[in-house]
Amino acid sequence: MNVIATEQLELSPANIKYFQDNGFLVIRNALCPQELADLQGDISGLISKMQENPTDEDFWFNDEIPEHWYKKEYSGNQVPATKETNEGETKRGIPFRIEYPVDKSLACKRLMGHPLVLKATEQLLGTKNFIPTWDSMVFKQEGEGVPIKWHRDASAASVDNEYPAIDIGYYLDEANLQMDNCLWVIPGSHKWDDLFASTMIEFLSDNGFKKAGAVPVPVKPGDVIFHNILVIHGSASCNSPLRRTVYYEYRAIEQELRKGPHKAEYIPLKQQLLVACLHERKAVEHFDKEQGGHSPFIYSPDEKYSVAPYDPSQ
Repeated sequence: MNVIATEQLELSPANIKYFQDNGFLVIRNALCPQELADLQGDISGLISKMQENPTDEDFWFNDEIPEHWYKKEYSGNQVPATKETNEGETKRGIPFRIEYPVDKSLACKRLMGHPLVLKATEQLLGTKNFIPTWDSMVFKQEGEGVPIKWHRDASAASVDNEYPAIDIGYYLDEANLQMDNCLWVIPGSHKWDDLFASTMIEFLSDNGFKKAGAVPVPVKPGDVIFHNILVIHGSASCNSPLRRTVYYEYRAIEQELRKGPHKAEYIPLKQQLLVACLHERKAVEHFDKEQGGHSPFIYSPDEKYSVAPYDPSQ
Protein backbone atom coordinates (compact mmCIF):
# COMPACT_ATOMS: atom_id res chain seq x y z
CA MET A 1 0.00 0.00 0.00
CA ASN A 2 1.26 3.47 -0.91
CA VAL A 3 0.57 6.86 0.64
CA ILE A 4 0.81 9.81 -1.78
CA ALA A 5 2.33 12.80 0.02
CA THR A 6 0.72 15.33 -2.30
CA GLU A 7 -2.76 13.88 -1.66
CA GLN A 8 -2.86 13.06 2.08
CA LEU A 9 -2.30 15.25 5.15
CA GLU A 10 -2.01 12.20 7.42
CA LEU A 11 -2.30 8.43 7.32
CA SER A 12 -5.69 6.80 6.92
CA PRO A 13 -6.90 3.98 9.20
CA ALA A 14 -6.27 1.61 6.28
CA ASN A 15 -2.66 2.84 6.01
CA ILE A 16 -2.10 2.27 9.73
CA LYS A 17 -3.60 -1.22 9.61
CA TYR A 18 -1.43 -2.12 6.63
CA PHE A 19 1.67 -1.15 8.59
CA GLN A 20 0.51 -3.05 11.65
CA ASP A 21 -0.19 -6.18 9.58
CA ASN A 22 2.84 -6.09 7.26
CA GLY A 23 5.51 -4.16 9.13
CA PHE A 24 6.22 -1.59 6.42
CA LEU A 25 4.59 1.28 4.52
CA VAL A 26 5.65 3.57 1.66
CA ILE A 27 5.00 7.29 1.29
CA ARG A 28 5.48 8.34 -2.32
CA ASN A 29 6.75 11.73 -3.45
CA ALA A 30 7.44 13.03 0.06
CA LEU A 31 10.22 15.39 -0.98
CA CYS A 32 9.88 18.33 -3.32
CA PRO A 33 12.54 18.68 -6.06
CA GLN A 34 14.53 21.36 -4.21
CA GLU A 35 14.67 19.48 -0.92
CA LEU A 36 15.71 16.34 -2.77
CA ALA A 37 18.47 18.27 -4.55
CA ASP A 38 19.68 19.81 -1.26
CA LEU A 39 19.91 16.38 0.34
CA GLN A 40 21.63 14.83 -2.66
CA GLY A 41 24.21 17.61 -2.62
CA ASP A 42 24.92 17.36 1.11
CA ILE A 43 25.12 13.57 1.08
CA SER A 44 27.42 13.51 -1.95
CA GLY A 45 29.67 15.91 -0.06
CA LEU A 46 29.74 13.59 2.95
CA ILE A 47 30.61 10.61 0.76
CA SER A 48 33.50 12.61 -0.69
CA LYS A 49 34.72 13.34 2.83
CA MET A 50 34.88 9.60 3.46
CA GLN A 51 37.64 9.40 0.88
CA GLU A 52 39.46 12.36 2.42
CA ASN A 53 39.20 11.18 6.03
CA PRO A 54 38.67 7.41 5.95
CA THR A 55 39.71 6.90 9.59
CA ASP A 56 36.77 8.89 10.99
CA GLU A 57 34.80 6.43 13.15
CA ASP A 58 31.50 7.72 11.73
CA PHE A 59 32.53 6.54 8.25
CA TRP A 60 32.09 2.80 7.74
CA PHE A 61 33.93 0.78 5.11
CA ASN A 62 33.66 -2.94 4.50
CA ASP A 63 33.50 -5.57 1.81
CA GLU A 64 30.97 -7.52 3.84
CA ILE A 65 29.02 -6.32 6.87
CA PRO A 66 30.19 -8.26 9.93
CA GLU A 67 27.87 -10.78 11.53
CA HIS A 68 28.01 -9.15 14.96
CA TRP A 69 26.35 -6.03 13.55
CA TYR A 70 23.16 -8.01 13.05
CA LYS A 71 23.34 -9.01 16.70
CA LYS A 72 23.41 -5.31 17.70
CA GLU A 73 26.91 -5.57 19.14
CA TYR A 74 28.25 -3.31 16.44
CA SER A 75 30.14 -0.03 16.72
CA GLY A 76 31.87 1.87 13.96
CA ASN A 77 35.42 1.14 15.10
CA GLN A 78 34.79 -2.60 14.89
CA VAL A 79 34.48 -2.57 11.11
CA PRO A 80 37.55 -4.09 9.43
CA ALA A 81 38.78 -1.03 7.58
CA THR A 82 41.41 -2.66 5.39
CA LYS A 83 42.09 -5.83 3.49
CA GLU A 84 45.22 -7.42 2.10
CA THR A 85 45.53 -7.62 -1.68
CA ASN A 86 47.33 -10.37 -3.56
CA GLU A 87 50.30 -8.05 -3.87
CA GLY A 88 50.47 -7.63 -0.11
CA GLU A 89 49.28 -4.03 -0.27
CA THR A 90 46.54 -2.70 1.99
CA LYS A 91 43.50 -0.80 0.75
CA ARG A 92 40.15 0.38 2.09
CA GLY A 93 37.07 -1.77 2.01
CA ILE A 94 33.93 -0.63 0.20
CA PRO A 95 32.25 2.42 1.80
CA PHE A 96 28.62 1.92 2.71
CA ARG A 97 27.49 3.92 5.75
CA ILE A 98 27.80 7.30 7.48
CA GLU A 99 26.69 7.77 11.09
CA TYR A 100 24.87 10.87 12.41
CA PRO A 101 24.13 12.80 9.20
CA VAL A 102 21.91 15.20 11.19
CA ASP A 103 25.05 16.53 12.89
CA LYS A 104 26.85 16.87 9.56
CA SER A 105 24.23 18.27 7.18
CA LEU A 106 21.79 21.17 7.41
CA ALA A 107 19.56 19.49 4.83
CA CYS A 108 19.42 16.35 6.98
CA LYS A 109 18.60 18.39 10.07
CA ARG A 110 15.75 20.09 8.22
CA LEU A 111 14.61 16.72 6.93
CA MET A 112 14.02 15.49 10.49
CA GLY A 113 11.33 18.15 10.80
CA HIS A 114 9.33 16.82 7.82
CA PRO A 115 5.68 17.34 8.91
CA LEU A 116 3.94 14.49 7.08
CA VAL A 117 6.58 11.97 8.12
CA LEU A 118 6.50 13.07 11.76
CA LYS A 119 2.70 13.00 11.79
CA ALA A 120 2.78 9.49 10.32
CA THR A 121 5.37 8.47 12.91
CA GLU A 122 3.11 9.71 15.69
CA GLN A 123 0.17 7.80 14.20
CA LEU A 124 2.09 4.55 13.72
CA LEU A 125 3.67 4.66 17.17
CA GLY A 126 0.28 5.41 18.70
CA THR A 127 1.66 8.08 21.03
CA LYS A 128 2.76 11.72 21.05
CA ASN A 129 5.57 10.77 23.41
CA PHE A 130 8.38 9.80 21.07
CA ILE A 131 11.99 10.67 20.31
CA PRO A 132 14.46 10.15 17.46
CA THR A 133 16.90 7.47 18.58
CA TRP A 134 19.36 6.95 15.69
CA ASP A 135 20.24 8.54 12.38
CA SER A 136 22.48 7.21 9.63
CA MET A 137 22.96 7.17 5.88
CA VAL A 138 23.45 3.89 4.03
CA PHE A 139 24.47 3.81 0.38
CA LYS A 140 25.34 1.42 -2.39
CA GLN A 141 28.36 2.80 -4.16
CA GLU A 142 28.09 2.93 -7.93
CA GLY A 143 29.21 -0.34 -9.46
CA GLU A 144 29.93 -2.10 -6.15
CA GLY A 145 26.92 -1.91 -3.87
CA VAL A 146 27.54 -3.65 -0.53
CA PRO A 147 24.86 -6.23 0.36
CA ILE A 148 22.77 -5.64 3.47
CA LYS A 149 22.11 -9.19 4.61
CA TRP A 150 18.74 -10.36 5.87
CA HIS A 151 18.32 -9.03 9.39
CA ARG A 152 16.19 -7.37 12.01
CA ASP A 153 17.31 -4.04 13.44
CA ALA A 154 16.85 -5.41 16.99
CA SER A 155 15.63 -8.47 18.83
CA ALA A 156 11.99 -8.88 19.83
CA ALA A 157 13.16 -9.16 23.43
CA SER A 158 14.55 -5.61 23.27
CA VAL A 159 11.19 -3.93 22.56
CA ASP A 160 7.82 -4.23 24.22
CA ASN A 161 4.46 -5.07 22.69
CA GLU A 162 2.75 -1.76 23.42
CA TYR A 163 4.62 0.39 20.91
CA PRO A 164 6.51 -0.47 17.72
CA ALA A 165 9.92 1.00 17.05
CA ILE A 166 10.08 2.51 13.58
CA ASP A 167 12.90 3.14 11.13
CA ILE A 168 12.26 5.58 8.29
CA GLY A 169 14.28 5.52 5.08
CA TYR A 170 14.33 8.58 2.80
CA TYR A 171 15.44 7.48 -0.67
CA LEU A 172 17.52 9.97 -2.63
CA ASP A 173 17.90 7.73 -5.69
CA GLU A 174 15.84 5.22 -7.60
CA ALA A 175 15.88 1.60 -6.46
CA ASN A 176 14.10 -1.12 -8.41
CA LEU A 177 14.08 -4.73 -9.55
CA GLN A 178 15.81 -4.01 -12.84
CA MET A 179 18.86 -2.60 -11.04
CA ASP A 180 18.50 -5.20 -8.25
CA ASN A 181 19.26 -2.50 -5.68
CA CYS A 182 15.91 -2.16 -3.90
CA LEU A 183 14.91 -3.14 -0.39
CA TRP A 184 13.25 -6.52 0.19
CA VAL A 185 11.02 -7.24 3.18
CA ILE A 186 9.20 -10.26 4.55
CA PRO A 187 5.67 -9.00 5.32
CA GLY A 188 4.44 -9.89 8.80
CA SER A 189 7.85 -11.07 10.04
CA HIS A 190 7.83 -8.40 12.76
CA LYS A 191 5.35 -10.64 14.60
CA TRP A 192 7.72 -13.63 14.74
CA ASP A 193 9.53 -14.64 17.90
CA ASP A 194 13.31 -14.37 17.96
CA LEU A 195 13.97 -18.08 17.51
CA PHE A 196 11.80 -18.43 14.41
CA ALA A 197 13.10 -15.16 12.97
CA SER A 198 16.69 -16.31 13.51
CA THR A 199 15.96 -19.63 11.80
CA MET A 200 14.42 -17.90 8.79
CA ILE A 201 17.29 -15.42 8.52
CA GLU A 202 19.77 -18.29 8.54
CA PHE A 203 17.80 -20.08 5.81
CA LEU A 204 17.48 -17.00 3.61
CA SER A 205 21.16 -16.14 4.02
CA ASP A 206 22.53 -19.60 3.27
CA ASN A 207 24.46 -19.53 0.01
CA GLY A 208 23.44 -16.07 -1.14
CA PHE A 209 20.47 -13.75 -0.77
CA LYS A 210 17.34 -15.91 -1.06
CA LYS A 211 14.01 -14.16 -1.56
CA ALA A 212 11.51 -16.85 -0.52
CA GLY A 213 8.45 -15.18 1.02
CA ALA A 214 9.90 -11.70 0.48
CA VAL A 215 8.53 -8.80 -1.56
CA PRO A 216 10.51 -6.02 -3.26
CA VAL A 217 9.86 -2.38 -2.38
CA PRO A 218 10.88 -0.34 -5.44
CA VAL A 219 11.10 3.42 -4.94
CA LYS A 220 11.69 6.66 -6.82
CA PRO A 221 13.84 9.54 -5.54
CA GLY A 222 11.92 11.33 -2.80
CA ASP A 223 9.97 8.28 -1.62
CA VAL A 224 10.03 7.16 2.02
CA ILE A 225 9.80 3.64 3.47
CA PHE A 226 8.65 3.12 7.06
CA HIS A 227 9.51 -0.23 8.59
CA ASN A 228 9.02 -1.82 11.98
CA ILE A 229 12.54 -2.54 13.24
CA LEU A 230 11.55 -6.18 13.81
CA VAL A 231 10.53 -6.83 10.21
CA ILE A 232 13.11 -8.94 8.38
CA HIS A 233 14.62 -6.98 5.50
CA GLY A 234 17.74 -6.63 3.39
CA SER A 235 19.13 -5.92 -0.06
CA ALA A 236 21.41 -7.78 -2.41
CA SER A 237 24.83 -6.77 -3.65
CA CYS A 238 24.60 -4.95 -6.96
CA ASN A 239 26.50 -2.98 -9.57
CA SER A 240 23.81 -0.34 -10.01
CA PRO A 241 24.21 3.43 -10.01
CA LEU A 242 24.65 5.17 -6.64
CA ARG A 243 21.78 4.54 -4.19
CA ARG A 244 21.60 6.72 -1.05
CA THR A 245 19.16 6.36 1.85
CA VAL A 246 18.92 8.54 4.97
CA TYR A 247 17.55 6.67 8.00
CA TYR A 248 15.89 8.06 11.13
CA GLU A 249 14.68 5.74 13.87
CA TYR A 250 11.95 6.68 16.37
CA ARG A 251 10.79 5.05 19.60
CA ALA A 252 8.18 5.80 22.22
CA ILE A 253 9.54 7.45 25.36
CA GLU A 254 7.70 4.94 27.54
CA GLN A 255 9.40 2.09 25.72
CA GLU A 256 12.80 3.68 26.14
CA LEU A 257 12.22 4.01 29.89
CA ARG A 258 11.12 0.38 30.21
CA LYS A 259 13.41 -1.37 27.76
CA GLY A 260 16.16 1.02 26.79
CA PRO A 261 18.59 0.71 25.20
CA HIS A 262 19.23 4.30 26.23
CA LYS A 263 19.29 5.82 29.71
CA ALA A 264 16.59 8.21 30.92
CA GLU A 265 19.05 11.13 30.67
CA TYR A 266 19.21 10.57 26.92
CA ILE A 267 15.52 11.33 26.35
CA PRO A 268 15.52 15.14 26.89
CA LEU A 269 18.66 15.44 24.78
CA LYS A 270 16.94 13.76 21.85
CA GLN A 271 13.82 15.83 22.42
CA GLN A 272 15.96 18.96 22.14
CA LEU A 273 17.43 17.62 18.91
CA LEU A 274 13.97 17.17 17.44
CA VAL A 275 12.93 20.66 18.58
CA ALA A 276 16.06 22.11 16.94
CA CYS A 277 15.30 20.27 13.69
CA LEU A 278 11.72 21.59 13.73
CA HIS A 279 13.13 25.09 14.16
CA GLU A 280 15.42 24.62 11.15
CA ARG A 281 12.47 23.31 9.14
CA LYS A 282 10.83 26.73 9.40
CA ALA A 283 13.33 28.07 6.89
CA VAL A 284 11.99 25.69 4.22
CA GLU A 285 8.27 25.52 5.01
CA HIS A 286 7.62 26.28 1.35
CA PHE A 287 8.86 22.74 0.62
CA ASP A 288 5.87 21.33 2.49
CA LYS A 289 3.40 23.66 0.87
CA GLU A 290 4.65 22.52 -2.53
CA GLN A 291 4.21 18.86 -1.57
CA GLY A 292 0.55 18.91 -0.57
CA GLY A 293 0.10 21.95 1.65
CA HIS A 294 1.35 20.34 4.86
CA SER A 295 1.41 22.50 8.00
CA PRO A 296 4.42 22.44 10.35
CA PHE A 297 4.46 19.52 12.78
CA ILE A 298 3.72 20.44 16.38
CA TYR A 299 5.68 18.31 18.84
CA SER A 300 3.51 18.12 21.96
CA PRO A 301 4.34 15.21 24.26
CA ASP A 302 2.43 14.77 27.51
CA GLU A 303 3.18 17.27 30.27
CA LYS A 304 5.40 14.85 32.20
CA TYR A 305 7.63 14.67 29.11
CA SER A 306 7.38 18.35 28.25
CA VAL A 307 10.35 19.84 26.47
CA ALA A 308 11.85 23.32 26.75
CA PRO A 309 11.48 25.73 23.82
CA TYR A 310 14.22 25.86 21.24
CA ASP A 311 17.45 27.39 22.54
CA PRO A 312 20.01 28.13 19.81
CA SER A 313 22.83 28.11 22.39
CA GLN A 314 22.35 24.40 23.06
